[in-house]
Amino acid sequence: MASTGAGGAPAVKGLRLITMNKGADGYGFHMYTDKKLQGQYIKSVTKDSPSDLCGMISGDHVLAVDGMDCSQETHHQVVDRVRAEPSSGKKVLVIDQQTEQEMQAKVWEGKQEGGIASACRLFGFLSGWYFNASN
Repeated sequence: MASTGAGGAPAVKGLRLITMNKGADGYGFHMYTDKKLQGQYIKSVTKDSPSDLCGMISGDHVLAVDGMDCSQETHHQVVDRVRAEPSSGKKVLVIDQQTEQEMQAKVWEGKQEGGIASACRLFGFLSGWYFNASN
């Protein structure tokens, strides 16, 4: 079954910077840790929630929150980043699993880059302002 976004329209795939405001019931998504794939993934998105209306879909890999690389952080650290101020204009960088697999396959043979965040940097999909320079 194809993923759908807000209003049942086909979901946009790829690397996406989602900017959303916290609603009365929060942002409307739940994350989980996938130890096999390493990282935080979107478990579910509540229909018509801020995250749904901004294009987040179940299965998305959370790469960064408000400009901070989350690739080496625990579930609790990433949740704390999402809950931290500001509650408006919250920026979450995500990528769908198919695009992530395609990008990882393109990482230079024999070179260990340390995950999809490095692959994104490698291929220039992220401008330097997004990730904190210390990460």
